[in-house]
Amino acid sequence: MTGIGAGREAAAVRAASGTSAAAASVGARAGAGAGPGAGPATAVEAAVEALAEAAPAVEPPGSGASGSGASGAREDQIFAALANATRREVLRLLREQGPQPVQALADHFAMRRPSLSEHLKVLREAGLVSEERAGRQRIYRLEAAPLADVQDWLHPYERFWRDRLKGLGDLLDRMPDDPES
Repeated sequence: MTGIGAGREAAAVRAASGTSAAAASVGARAGAGAGPGAGPATAVEAAVEALAEAAPAVEPPGSGASGSGASGAREDQIFAALANATRREVLRLLREQGPQPVQALADHFAMRRPSLSEHLKVLREAGLVSEERAGRQRIYRLEAAPLADVQDWLHPYERFWRDRLKGLGDLLDRMPDDPES
């Protein structure tokens, strides 16, 4: 669709969603991979990445009036850990390949081990990984329980975007087809 038809469709999208382009981008990415058959980790990863990119527009749990005490600080720590692409990649590697020594993880990145160790420390402090010593090696294991907090926080947003996209679909279904197509 080109010209006036494309402009009309874009206006319909904005009208139906009632949101900014940045928020629409967050919703589209949060919904990507969240369809039937997608694992919850995929939806959570996509949504967290989108929220991290739109950080100024989204208030994480535990900040302002929505958070309370130690629980809010813990949630902030989890979201801060997930905001970094390297740390999300470490979590993906541990999820897909199981527990691994630091060197095996380091082999996946173009950085020195001390830099990776800092990322692992942040993940460990957030409770997203655990460390076990096996001789001279440190084996890291994914601890997925804190991700349930992320999923709980994202659930209302998933419902919000599902409703918005349904409204958009209904609006587009009611619009007459463009005879130029």
